[in-house]
Amino acid sequence: MLLFGILIPILTSFYAITTSSKLQIEYKHTVKGINTYFTLVSDAKYSTLVCTDSDSPMYEKFKSNKDKGLFLDRTTGQIFSYSYFFKKEFYVMDNIQTEMKWILTNKSILILGYECKSATLSFRGRQYEAYYAKSLPISTGPFKFYGLPGAILDIRTTDQKYVFSAEAVSKLIDNNPIKDPYASVEKENWTTYYEYRTKLKKKFSEISKALKAKATKDDETTLMFESMEIF
Repeated sequence: MLLFGILIPILTSFYAITTSSKLQIEYKHTVKGINTYFTLVSDAKYSTLVCTDSDSPMYEKFKSNKDKGLFLDRTTGQIFSYSYFFKKEFYVMDNIQTEMKWILTNKSILILGYECKSATLSFRGRQYEAYYAKSLPISTGPFKFYGLPGAILDIRTTDQKYVFSAEAVSKLIDNNPIKDPYASVEKENWTTYYEYRTKLKKKFSEISKALKAKATKDDETTLMFESMEIF
């Protein structure tokens, strides 16, 4: 009975935090020395990640009115997003629920005043190390990352090529659940992540071949397809 009396307040407290609050985290995303800034808002079930940096060269990719950011349903692992490449629009759906296979470690550091534990992950061709704060008990993070017992405040590839680092954390008291910004998009307009990748790589290949065909022997023009997700 004593054990029962101890457990109830803990679980109730956790439930209250995750159901009546939202967590907002400002991230700096660094790729090859270029910084882009994103805002993540998460409640007990859902997350949205939106680019907020109009000065970044990456902002052109995200500024469309049709781009509502990345929406993640953490209860199912489903992800919805918008992309515009080569004058074509893509509404992309993905599911990563079975791919978040974290390995927890004993390493710990302090980030923005929060004690953070370390975890590692192999995800779509790259190796990551993340630091999460148990004192922020919403299992969320930037990009497609989630599934740890606390919010991710720092995650980066082991080669330091791709980095998400938190710059500010806010707890928002709000009982309204986050809504799917893509709910009005018709089903036939969606493409799966792997279909999207295939189309994108094919287009890059076609353009690369065209450039090489026009190039002289002295030209070294190369078009490379590269992203955080190798496959």
